[in-house]
Amino acid sequence: MLFALAYSPEQPTIEQIAQELGANGLPYSLPIHPNLVHLTIGLFVIAIAFDLVGAFYPLEKRVFRFLALPITRGGFHDVGWYNLLACCLVTFLTVAAGFYEMLTAVPLPGVKSTFGLGGMTTMLWHGVGGVLVLAVIVACSPP
Repeated sequence: MLFALAYSPEQPTIEQIAQELGANGLPYSLPIHPNLVHLTIGLFVIAIAFDLVGAFYPLEKRVFRFLALPITRGGFHDVGWYNLLACCLVTFLTVAAGFYEMLTAVPLPGVKSTFGLGGMTTMLWHGVGGVLVLAVIVACSPP
């Protein structure tokens, strides 16, 4: 009985749930892909920064004497490695979310990119680029 009240046959199903959908017909209000892109970039930059600090850090000393946290060159390299590992793992989710959101997107008709490509062509090239970047990160990541 409750299901019969919730279903109204005079409207198509998509119009019944359209008010609950987010941008581009996503089942959530905010797109996930842009947030994951920035998380991936941040993890990668921090990984490179910690590796550089580890390469140029000349001293080994303790910080916060009451905690006895040692700062060593190897520790900086370890932090960089774990950030790069996290970057590799998050990149899989980033590419998957990007493809899902690309498939639900409706490009604006008549809008051209700076390269003269249409909306769907631009999104497809963006997706191919994401897969290539993922392949490079996985191929270059430490074993």
